[in-house]
Amino acid sequence: MVDTLRVLLDLFKRKDVIGFTVLFLTGGALIGWFVLPQAWSPPMRVLAGLAMGLNGVIYVVGPRMIGGDDYDG
Repeated sequence: MVDTLRVLLDLFKRKDVIGFTVLFLTGGALIGWFVLPQAWSPPMRVLAGLAMGLNGVIYVVGPRMIGGDDYDG
């Protein structure tokens, strides 16, 4: 557990990782708010958008966590 926290702290010291995280989560929330069906409640639209954004974070940041540097997975 301590090693995992240390890896995450080292990872988030890099400015590009923080930028990608903010970009994808913000973009996901905006997509959720404006694109998802209006019949859904606003919190559910934002949560679904955040889930989409988190998927993008995992896709882009994930390879960096295991030592890779490519964005293609």
